[in-house]
Amino acid sequence: MTLSRDKLFTLMLAVTVLLTLVFGGLVLADLQNAHKTVTTALGGPALSNGGAVAATDSTPTAAPGAQGSAVVHSSLQAAPNSAANPGVHGAAPAAVPNAGVHGGVIRVGSVITQTGPGRSIPMANAITAWAKSTNAHGGINGYRIELDLRDDGGNADTGAADYHDFAGGANAVFAMVGECAPPTDEQMGGFINQNHLIMVGECQAAPDMYSSPYMWLAGPNPFENGELGAKLMTALQHWPLNGGKVALVCLNDPSTQGVCNGAAHLYGQGKLWNGAPQEEAITDNNYQQLITQWCSANVTSVHLVLEPGSTQRYLYAAQNQSCNGRPWNPPTFQNLVIDDGVAHYGNAAGMMIGTPWTPLDQTGTPGMQRLTSTLQTYYPDEKVDLYAQTAWSYCLLFEHAVQMMGSNVTKQNLIDTLNAIHNWDNGLGAVENYSPSQHDGDVKNWLMQLKNPGDNWQMVSAGGPVRLQ
Repeated sequence: MTLSRDKLFTLMLAVTVLLTLVFGGLVLADLQNAHKTVTTALGGPALSNGGAVAATDSTPTAAPGAQGSAVVHSSLQAAPNSAANPGVHGAAPAAVPNAGVHGGVIRVGSVITQTGPGRSIPMANAITAWAKSTNAHGGINGYRIELDLRDDGGNADTGAADYHDFAGGANAVFAMVGECAPPTDEQMGGFINQNHLIMVGECQAAPDMYSSPYMWLAGPNPFENGELGAKLMTALQHWPLNGGKVALVCLNDPSTQGVCNGAAHLYGQGKLWNGAPQEEAITDNNYQQLITQWCSANVTSVHLVLEPGSTQRYLYAAQNQSCNGRPWNPPTFQNLVIDDGVAHYGNAAGMMIGTPWTPLDQTGTPGMQRLTSTLQTYYPDEKVDLYAQTAWSYCLLFEHAVQMMGSNVTKQNLIDTLNAIHNWDNGLGAVENYSPSQHDGDVKNWLMQLKNPGDNWQMVSAGGPVRLQ
């Protein structure tokens, strides 16, 4: 999921590594906030914990190369032949214990990294705006939403404690919506199954999370997201160009490996430089050396499965490199996320990315109008981006399911209702179909391209949609 993906998620994965290694520069400044927990509780006037506490962090992103300058040559891995869709393993029990519903209130939880490395504040703000707007308009079927939004600070121990809190006791939730804390989520797949935690949405986690009978996606899973990225570029951009090779560069981590494997699977070894992905640690800064090798090996296209910090270091190296007397600026696809830090580099102009949602420049659709209007009402300075769209898609999926449930608001009915959703237009360009064994969403992507890098950067439609068959 695809969906995603940066600033988001896998920078968060660095925290586990960074806690045991010493890095200089601005990374240390980020780590000072790694253990903060910020809770946002939303509810109507009748709720004792109404109101909201905004979670903000103005710590700048580390400059390219700040996370270590040593060159690490990662081993190459062959493209797998695994199936694109892991499917749901097993089924939810016939009678799931109820929790998180009381006195006309539905309690919803989410863990989203909002402070420290890999912050995903737009995703948190979109969920908060949805909850506030929903309550302002009378709730869903008369039920008000009490949102308990947690921040793991990029620390899996903090996030695991939040999961335990949501699973039982006074803070138990009816469902988790728009989850996005990859270091935490990576280790909690077994926990959600054992504790019947319903997950409506997930931004990026290890593969076993996506086979859970308690998880529903509104878009492609990571493996499918990687395949879609490669298919977009081969179908719409005719990669590789002039008989050249594609350099597929991947963050070597469980939460991103599925995306990498999916892209490698669709390209096939014959199209890839060295016949396999180039696996990079989150601390690697060897892009200058890689570009030198690519130039001599007729690499004509670059496909990145990197978090934003690593992408920035690649762009920093690329802007000072040349190939056969010309600047190094081949067609480049970013399979995770393009954020402010990436988009401020001049040589990021033309960088491409896929989206399962309505392209960001198509603002006139009803779904985009509702998202834009709601976000501007509660967070007027927030930019609608892929983070916000991803969070919004999961809010709408949960909202739709609760509307269908009527007065029978139980966890078991939520599971049954989600599994019975067919041909539902989610308002962001996807038509969703689920069953007890199929929990992935609409598997298609539009191609978008970065224009006007700098303060006023934009993502504009460049083709699509492309669908996996």
